[in-house]
Amino acid sequence: MKASVSKLAAGDRFLDTACGTFRRVERVYPDEGALWAVEVAGRDLPFFFLADALVTIDKRTARRLYGAHSVN
Repeated sequence: MKASVSKLAAGDRFLDTACGTFRRVERVYPDEGALWAVEVAGRDLPFFFLADALVTIDKRTARRLYGAHSVN
């Protein structure tokens, strides 16, 4: 499933396509302009995304965002 970066919260997980693993979100906040910064565990620098960018999320995050009934 996919979700907008601006909907992520601490504890959510998204797929880091560069290494193929899920990253746990520590903090999400708007940065300058249309960019959002996503701080993750185990990484010094945050990821930067456009606010409307879609990222692949894990099932637990999908259940929180969309409800248990909508996730297979």
